[in-house]
Amino acid sequence: MQAGESAGRFDRQDRLAIALLTLLVLLAFGNVVFGGRSLIPSEHVNPLDHRANERSRGPDFITHEAWQRRNLVSHPNFRDIAASTVQFEPSQEFFRRSLLRGEFPFWDPYIGGGNPSFASLVPAYLFPPGLLVVLLGNGSLVRNAYILLLMICAGTLTYLLLRRHGLDWRAALAGAITFAFSGAVIQTAPSGLGQPVAFFALPLLVTARFLAMPSIRRAAQLALVFAFVALATFPPILMQSFGACVVYLIVTLCLRPRGNRGITASLFAAGAVTSLAIVGVAYIPATLLMSEVTHVKQHYESAADQILRPHQIAQILSPTIMGGARVYANAAVKGTTSLHLYYTGIAALVLCGIGLLAKAAPPSRVLKITSAITAALSLAKVFGVPPVEWISHVPMLRNIHYAAYFGILIAFAVSVLAALGVESLIRGNARRWHLFVTGTAVLLLMSIVLNLAWRSGVQFHPHGWRWIADFRLLIVFSALAILIASLGHEFPRRNSAAVFLLVILLAVEGITNSVYPRPRRWNVWRNPPHYVVQISEMNTGGRVLPMPIYPANTQSVYQQPTIDTIVFSSTRMSDLYRRYFNPDSRLFLLGTSELPPERVLDVANVEYVAIISSKSAEIAASLNRGYEILEASDLLHLMRRQTSPRYTFTTNFRVSGSPTAILEALPNLETGVVLLEEHPRFPSDPSFSAASPRVVGFSLNEVEIEINAPRAGLLVCSESNMAGWTATVDGAPTRILAANYAFRAVEVPPGVHTIRFRYRPPGLITGLVSTLAGLTACLFGLWWPRRDRHEPVF
Repeated sequence: MQAGESAGRFDRQDRLAIALLTLLVLLAFGNVVFGGRSLIPSEHVNPLDHRANERSRGPDFITHEAWQRRNLVSHPNFRDIAASTVQFEPSQEFFRRSLLRGEFPFWDPYIGGGNPSFASLVPAYLFPPGLLVVLLGNGSLVRNAYILLLMICAGTLTYLLLRRHGLDWRAALAGAITFAFSGAVIQTAPSGLGQPVAFFALPLLVTARFLAMPSIRRAAQLALVFAFVALATFPPILMQSFGACVVYLIVTLCLRPRGNRGITASLFAAGAVTSLAIVGVAYIPATLLMSEVTHVKQHYESAADQILRPHQIAQILSPTIMGGARVYANAAVKGTTSLHLYYTGIAALVLCGIGLLAKAAPPSRVLKITSAITAALSLAKVFGVPPVEWISHVPMLRNIHYAAYFGILIAFAVSVLAALGVESLIRGNARRWHLFVTGTAVLLLMSIVLNLAWRSGVQFHPHGWRWIADFRLLIVFSALAILIASLGHEFPRRNSAAVFLLVILLAVEGITNSVYPRPRRWNVWRNPPHYVVQISEMNTGGRVLPMPIYPANTQSVYQQPTIDTIVFSSTRMSDLYRRYFNPDSRLFLLGTSELPPERVLDVANVEYVAIISSKSAEIAASLNRGYEILEASDLLHLMRRQTSPRYTFTTNFRVSGSPTAILEALPNLETGVVLLEEHPRFPSDPSFSAASPRVVGFSLNEVEIEINAPRAGLLVCSESNMAGWTATVDGAPTRILAANYAFRAVEVPPGVHTIRFRYRPPGLITGLVSTLAGLTACLFGLWWPRRDRHEPVF
């Protein structure tokens, strides 16, 4: 019997299970649903103003002291909150405002001296659910509802996957609750990471459906679903989801009679290739961008080498017991916040052990083997166990942050195996020794955790009692899980009651791990602080240098340019930043610690300097340079300096064949001189005749400039020089020259001329053709005659 053919159609029990799952999520976040509180990261930590006051947090804000009294950080149980507050959220709000202006943001002229936006993959502009949120206004209420829906979606898809494999609805609900309330979902749903996690089970679900009855039509459906999930565009998570599908395929083919293996594998491969074609419009420009920004590849070339320490295995027990995503401001037992496993809860681990040891029914055998294999491989990689660890030396595979993200696959596998554990109790497949081995393993793990905590001095820590209380709660949950499972095994007539109690226990532990205080809803992007408003009102167009207040990427929301960025910038701009702004920056351009030389600031068109008020030395240095104070508060000192215009005209240039020499010469660059790497078609004229370029059109992807040039010269633009930009003079194409190392210039003949710069991501047309070809192939596949008109619903 094929997987899923015995599962039947969507019935009353399934509707009840999904309703219960939805109710549990709403209860866990009742303060968000009913109390006007928020799950949005920027409303926990305002990236524009860290102070707790009405201006930065809105009415009825929670003070810092209130969080401290609870020994909580202001953003408890969020993974990598900065990924949302200065990457995902600003990009979504920037996208919304761009669409309102009638522009699609292929290019973001406001960060990194100008950066590719669409091709960076960070915003996931084409992911349909995220796009819908933007079109609905991207407000606080909409975004909170979306976060909750992502959690519900994660559980619902897991439930449907388990039901398709013949599990009882109660067992499927247990697996759905485990995943929906795991750290993999709860900690990531508020950020962009949560989008691919929420749909983690969907590729497996459609793969199982395809393999149950392979056909051209179902291969087309598989391609569409794969493409849909791939548009969430976070490769480390997509690699896990699609990798699990490949393992599922291999296991299925190995267990299936030899007859149609080749045809099935070929159809699956065709569907996968078609899905790649469909997403070509997003991924082909992204691939070409990655080949251009070589410093990014260098930064990630050793990402796969990072591993977790052995004691971090205990992070799977709860969000607080051995560190992980931060919860406590002063934790008694500290962990690693950037690299950690995602918790599932100890009750789920008990059931997972039973599910792993018990014999699975035929419909669920493939899913069990797939989950066991993927979990084992993921654990071996994140903890650096050979030979799995050796993939760190394989080209392309060594650029993935396994230790940071592959705990998601482990959490999903635990959820599936926990559901199989409940199923084994329902079917009577569980044996006494299964319970004994599982209980012994859990007891051993708890003993190791307690020993580590005691050796770290938890009993002497000021907040050690909190950890001890958390540990005692784990003892209660584990004891109840083992006791209820044992009773269900020993007294078959009470089996149904035991199963319901286990589901309730999973729900209680999941909710316990998820409930934290939350701030009130307050859209920080629509309530900017005074200094942001002040820069907007001055409307001079000069760049802002954050030190470090007004962090990178947030400027895009307000159309205020900066040289800082937290997406992939040009390699030349990265070199410039490391040389003069922050020598410690590697991948992203942020964290200026001291003022760069004046001429470097001129070349970069830096007009405003935002210095956090605690940096007294930098404030004094700015005053010594004669900068004007625009605002001075306990938050920041906003300074203004005289700078060179963004667009200048000059006839005076010097040519050097060494880009490094040009970079080193910038601090001593004379006014009116531009440094080039190749000769223009006219000689340099040091007498320099002044001409003022006039910007007559400025949009995200195009700039139009008029100039009356007294003689042949150069229009110099302090904007990053990257592939995809083209230039015309009076409609005639002209070459773009590298100017002042990281910027660009074009030759202008004498007279009145119109210069137009235009950006299109490299590979965009190829990507569009690929997408159209993929969609066309899918349409033909979907119109292919059905082999069976009585296909199951899911």
